[in-house]
Amino acid sequence: VVNQASQYAEAFVVEVLGRIEAPYEADIKRLAHELPSWKARAAKTGKNVVQLAEFFEGHSAIDRVHWTGGGKQAELFAILARGSLAHAGIITIEVGGDLAEVYDKLDLSKGPSFGTYFTINTPYTQITAPQDIGTDLARQKLAERTGLNPSMLRVSVGNESPDELIAAYTDALPSRRATRSINSRRGRSLTGFDGMGLG
Repeated sequence: VVNQASQYAEAFVVEVLGRIEAPYEADIKRLAHELPSWKARAAKTGKNVVQLAEFFEGHSAIDRVHWTGGGKQAELFAILARGSLAHAGIITIEVGGDLAEVYDKLDLSKGPSFGTYFTINTPYTQITAPQDIGTDLARQKLAERTGLNPSMLRVSVGNESPDELIAAYTDALPSRRATRSINSRRGRSLTGFDGMGLG
């Protein structure tokens, strides 16, 4: 959507239209194949998101959990949601220890994509600010400026069995501290994430 009141609107439209590529035919066919079952997949993802988020919120190795059912974003998302189990399929967790160790041990798919029927994990800052995580000073400035830090893991939740997903994260996360109660962790959110759908 282009703001037609802008003095740059006409030039912007011309520039954008000149860069648009025709969609790949195989992608269109695959999309058409997947569309009939999207409601069932979305519902399953929503249920998995709730169970995973509650698991993460109760785990002592995780400092914060960002999702559409937690903190201020829960109230905002509820305005748009079509049901109590309707949630964005993304959860972002902040690991209290070494994310690299957890990531290496995690026996689930990994990569920058999201929205698939299977769960995918990726270090959040590697896809949002890869140029700002090379040194301790750069990471400190990034955290001060945006609230982002290298301990954040983005989880794109899929349709697997929630028990299998929880088992995979249980195996990967440190267990040296006692698990905290879920209720004591609810509502915790980083300033800057409220309402952004990062969970």
